[in-house]
Amino acid sequence: LDSTHDQVYRFPRAPGGFGAGTSWLKESVAIEPDSHLAVNESLFIALNPTTAQGFFRGRITNTLEIPDGGLSLTDFYTHPGLTSVYALDADHAQILIWNQEGKLLQKLHDEKLSAGQTLSVNEKTHEVFVSTDVTLSSYKLK
Repeated sequence: LDSTHDQVYRFPRAPGGFGAGTSWLKESVAIEPDSHLAVNESLFIALNPTTAQGFFRGRITNTLEIPDGGLSLTDFYTHPGLTSVYALDADHAQILIWNQEGKLLQKLHDEKLSAGQTLSVNEKTHEVFVSTDVTLSSYKLK
C-alpha cells in the first residue's frame, strides 16, 4: 500500500523470495498515509479513517456501509478464508463487522475499546482480539 503513488503493488513469488512489484489498482484512488489494508480473496482499503472500499482484480467493487454516528477507523482486519471484514473504531469504542459485499452486519460497543490499537479475529471461536499498549482483550461475537 503506497500512499505516495496512490497504488497497491503485487509481488509474485520467485525462487528465494519475491519478484518485482507490479501495480495492482486499475482505478485512481487517493490513498492517505494513515490508510489501512485488509486482504482476503478481495482487497479492502480504508482510504482514510471515515471510509473503506472493497476491490477485486484492481477495481472498486463496493463501499463498506458506514454506521450511524460515523466511522473513525483505527484498525482493519480480514484474512483469506474469513467470511467478514472487521474494523476497530476506538474513537467510537466499537468493533464493526461487514460482509464481503460491504453490508454492516454487527457492531460491538465497549468503552474499553476506546484504548484499542490493533485488531485480530478468530472466526472459528467467534472471538475478536484487541490490543492496547499494555493489554490484550478478547470479545465473543454473537
